[in-house]
Amino acid sequence: MNISRNDQCPCGSGKKYKNCCLPRLIREEGIIPITTEIQEIFDEENERFKAIMGRDISGDDPIMPLSLTMSESEYKRLASEMLSDIGVNPRVIYAFNKLGFCIVEGEDMYSDEQRKQWDAAIKEYEDLELTGIDIKTEKINSTIEKIYIIFDKLQFLYALIIKKYSFRKNSIDLKEEPNLSDYVLFCLTRNLKSIKAIALLSIQDFPEDALNLSRTNLENYAEIVYSKYGADELIKKIKAENGIINGTHERKWKKIVNKANGDVTTLKSNQEKVKLNPKFQDIDSGIFSMIYSLLSSYTHPDISTAVKYIDLKYGFTALKENSNLDPMIIILIINFMIIHELQDLEFFETSKKDLIQLNKEIADVVKLIDKYIGKLDKDIRERVKLTLNAYD
Repeated sequence: MNISRNDQCPCGSGKKYKNCCLPRLIREEGIIPITTEIQEIFDEENERFKAIMGRDISGDDPIMPLSLTMSESEYKRLASEMLSDIGVNPRVIYAFNKLGFCIVEGEDMYSDEQRKQWDAAIKEYEDLELTGIDIKTEKINSTIEKIYIIFDKLQFLYALIIKKYSFRKNSIDLKEEPNLSDYVLFCLTRNLKSIKAIALLSIQDFPEDALNLSRTNLENYAEIVYSKYGADELIKKIKAENGIINGTHERKWKKIVNKANGDVTTLKSNQEKVKLNPKFQDIDSGIFSMIYSLLSSYTHPDISTAVKYIDLKYGFTALKENSNLDPMIIILIINFMIIHELQDLEFFETSKKDLIQLNKEIADVVKLIDKYIGKLDKDIRERVKLTLNAYD
């Protein structure tokens, strides 16, 4: 029989259940008893399930079907709020957020290992109450906050640049007489839109899809390098691609052929475009290959990423909690390289100081990431160092 938190405790003490055995059960046994308040939540979930499926929850259906469409972090936030509202002890909420499950009264679905993990998480909370958050955790939290701040700044600066320089154009032509400033603005506009989507996906705890989309930024870097150091070839390529649309040209593997005169436009790979950069061709080529390989593994059904879609307890899931910082860190690194290529373009002269200042701030954050969150590749460290030296 379920008992309300405000009912008299069944032990006969005369006290309310919430002031007597309920906190003892949570504290000593580390479980959540099924009170009438919790049962009401289960009943509401059953009604939601019934409204969608036309039947009650039964058999191996989850008791909290609302969680099926939530990311793991989103589910934890909602469940934590519900647990707090019904008076569950903070140590239990802490353990739930750490592990993703609660030890619930009367349930025998938990393994001995899970019960050990639960007890350890309860003890960890109690230790934190005594000692507070350690310095390393504070540094990590501070670095994460700076990542979010600089990510917002990056979006703002791109939006500012696109607005400023778009108004300088009397007309935009990427077909008949394409010019490089139009093409670079096209790449930056794509970049900004992708970054906004990546931010949303990361915040909503879908980092795998954010990584998939991040490849757009990396390819835009290759195009911007191409526009600087292979301008004539790029213009020819754009015209040939428009010829395919108009029916005057046809694609043949890595070439585009003019049907009328047989003129051939040979297409460069992204790697070849990156290698056109005279200052950073070798180091950028290494960084490009490393990041492109990683991001491509999320674009294609690459078995190396399967672990991101599998939970040891629940099997395959689209809602597993993975690091939402990964795509944001990669985007900062890619755009650090993009900004350096933009800042010495005559077309963006009035934004040069803004671009250099933002890159210095990105460099500071990248160094913090390397120190407190995870070691970065040596090529990335060297690229940051060389770029800052160029500014000095």
